[in-house]
Order: sequence, then structure tokens, then C-alpha cells
Amino acid sequence: MARITTIQTMYRLLSIFVLTTVLFPALLLADTTQAPLPARIEVFTNSRYPVTNNTTTEVPVQIHDLDAPAELEEKLSAGLPPDPEHAKAIALDRLEALGAGQLAEMVNQAYEGASQAMTYELVKIPAVVFDNGTSVIYGITNIEDAIRRYQAWHQREVR
Repeated sequence: MARITTIQTMYRLLSIFVLTTVLFPALLLADTTQAPLPARIEVFTNSRYPVTNNTTTEVPVQIHDLDAPAELEEKLSAGLPPDPEHAKAIALDRLEALGAGQLAEMVNQAYEGASQAMTYELVKIPAVVFDNGTSVIYGITNIEDAIRRYQAWHQREVR
């Protein structure tokens, strides 16, 4: 009978050993695995909200500067005289010198962010958009922070 008790005690000790060295660490690791990274990130911002931690991520990040249309207008109208007729003549000369193709490219680039923001129906900036609009985080421009928040949201959604 003493031998059976010893075998039972050894079996319990072995069970505890297996639980503490194999199963518990595996369960802890399973809960701490990170959600997948987004495939694409777009940041909608302007000069008031600079983007930070953009170079440390593995995810492609596209930054849309919503000041670009005003900057293009300022560039095209720089140094124009106050006389409307004279200003019009100089502006037309500048536009002709650029050519229709280059001007169209400049306008497309300047308004790309604003157009995309309307497509996503963004309500304010800064905004970080993930995976072509599947989720949006407002109010931050720190890319690493945005990714952490995205992953935390993703983990909650999966559960």
C-alpha cells in the first residue's frame, strides 16, 4: 500500500511539473501573441500635426498632406502683382510654361489626399487609416502608437 501511495505522489508531482513547465507557459504565450500588422497605412494630416515614428515600421505608410492644395496655389501665385490684368497675364504665362501635363500632375498630387479623405469620409484630422479604410484612428500621428492601437483593437475583435 505504501508503494501505491508513493507512485500516486510521483504521478501528481510529474503532472504538476508538466503543467508548470509546458502547459502554463504555452497558454501565457498564446494570449500575448500580437495581432497581425495592417497591410497599408495612410496618414491624413497637415503642417500642424507632424507625423512621428514613420521610419521604424515594416508597413508601407503613405502620408497625405492636406495643406498641399493651398501650398500649390501659393506656389503658382507667388510674386504676382496687385494689378489683376497684369497678374492674369503672368499667371497664364506660368501655366503655359508648365504645360498641361505637368500642371495636371501637380494638381492631382496636391488634391490626392483631400480626395482620398472624402472617399474614406474622414471627419477630422489627423487621421490614420488602415487597410484601405477598414479602420480609422483619429487624433494621433505617431505611427508606432497607431499600429499598437490597431493591433489591440484587432485582438479584441477576434475574441
